[in-house]
Amino acid sequence: DAQALLAVINSLPQRDFEKRLHKICVSDPVQGTLAVAWLYKQMTLPQYQHAVESLVANDIRVRTFILVKPPSLSESEGVHWAVESMKFAFDCGVECCSMVPMRSGNGVMDQLRNSGKFTPPEITSLEQVLAIGLQMKRGRVFMDLWDSEQWLGAACCRQQRLKRIAGMNDQQRVLPEVQCDSC
Repeated sequence: DAQALLAVINSLPQRDFEKRLHKICVSDPVQGTLAVAWLYKQMTLPQYQHAVESLVANDIRVRTFILVKPPSLSESEGVHWAVESMKFAFDCGVECCSMVPMRSGNGVMDQLRNSGKFTPPEITSLEQVLAIGLQMKRGRVFMDLWDSEQWLGAACCRQQRLKRIAGMNDQQRVLPEVQCDSC
């Protein structure tokens, strides 16, 4: 709970740090579900908002990790909910959103992939999510590049797209789109 978290944080010698609220995805705004059930985060949108607001009120910067394209979402739904999650996080007072593309390799995700309930995001979707987040100009936005070989997309322009994403991460601005005659 937010009060217990603040008590621990306030007992630390230095409060100038960033609290990370991990792996959110606004997956059902009607019911206020913050994280998909299989992540076991068990936090509602109002609880998340209260935690962020309490931390910010105590001069603690907050970074949130947002999952991009959780299982069972189409490519367009993955983009939509990643953007909605960023909007919600920034509305709550988050200073930085780190976008984490879903990937296999941990057993559960491999099973979901094998059953057809999960495919990794396409690199063009990740470019789109990052560009939209940067265009909001509401805080820092990063796309996690770890394990990028799992992302789907054309090989002909893959390296240019990865370079564009890395550049947008570094410069915190939207860079010109990759022009590919093959895609």
